[in-house]
Amino acid sequence: MMICDACQKRLLEAEAAGMSLKDYMKGKRRFVSLHNHSEFSLLDGAAKINDIMEKVKRMGQDAVAITDHGNLFGAVKAAKAAKEHGIKHIVGCELYLAPFGKTRFDRDFKKGESAYTHLVVLAKNKVGYQNLAILSSLGYDDGFYRNPRIDRDILKEHKEGLIVTTSCIGGSIPSNALNGDFYKAESDMNWFMHEFGDDFYVELQNHQFDLEDRAFDYMRHIAQEYKAQTIVTTDSHYLDAEDTVTHDCLLCIGTGQLVDMAERKFKFTGTGYHYMSEAEVVDLFPGEQAAIYRTGELADKIEDNVIEFGNIKLPYFITPTDAEDPEFAEWMGRRGYENWLTL
Repeated sequence: MMICDACQKRLLEAEAAGMSLKDYMKGKRRFVSLHNHSEFSLLDGAAKINDIMEKVKRMGQDAVAITDHGNLFGAVKAAKAAKEHGIKHIVGCELYLAPFGKTRFDRDFKKGESAYTHLVVLAKNKVGYQNLAILSSLGYDDGFYRNPRIDRDILKEHKEGLIVTTSCIGGSIPSNALNGDFYKAESDMNWFMHEFGDDFYVELQNHQFDLEDRAFDYMRHIAQEYKAQTIVTTDSHYLDAEDTVTHDCLLCIGTGQLVDMAERKFKFTGTGYHYMSEAEVVDLFPGEQAAIYRTGELADKIEDNVIEFGNIKLPYFITPTDAEDPEFAEWMGRRGYENWLTL
């Protein structure tokens, strides 16, 4: 693992100042990893949250976003683990977004047509966390089709406090560009720029394969054309570079395939899907310093502790004053509370 001297120096300086790494690095020029998966990207993420936080701190990184596929299952665990290590946890999710021109209710897709694209969403504050939780829940409640999906209507309705990035080549803009549908790509670019303004970012990735290179060359072009902010991300799915084989086995379990099958339905292409040090990122993205270090600026926009602990909130139910009200008894009975009078 490449760890730069400057990153190790951060740890020593923070310790000497009696500060957490998170507080010491705030406002400073540095790389923050903003698109990452954990064990809660089910059968696709091969990095445990506690291990992620430990490695991130060891690399001198003061913050990390966990953006699991479609869910926030690991958010509380990640927040607690980050606090223990003195780093900042950024609550995020790689949501499944209905294709351009479709809604989350659409189920009629032709063979080979994708029912969703990817969209990374980060919670900027407590309101953003609440909205992100709502979006994830609605994806499961009424948008589920192969995966939990949202659409642009509910994203617009619950956009307050959210930061949005364009995601991997499975995102709407790069995937439409790769398919030659530049009208949809530019229309979506316009929509996101209009709805999210300075809270919209174009991701740049480099896993060293041709299709991705084409996609992100286009993303650089469209970002420049629309004067959009770019950020470098690594789309990490496992902890260390040598975990590639382990992650591939996990994918096979999830898709019901064998590792040595001649033709696989799903397999990662390229390399570098691990949690990277800043030195690795700088080496992988020559000439992209502005996009690399803009990740630290983005992290500084996000409030600390967007998940509130110690304040338990339970829903309040209004019940009839007459405990034997027949309508109330029937309502409870339908839900299986036969002995509700003794509850």
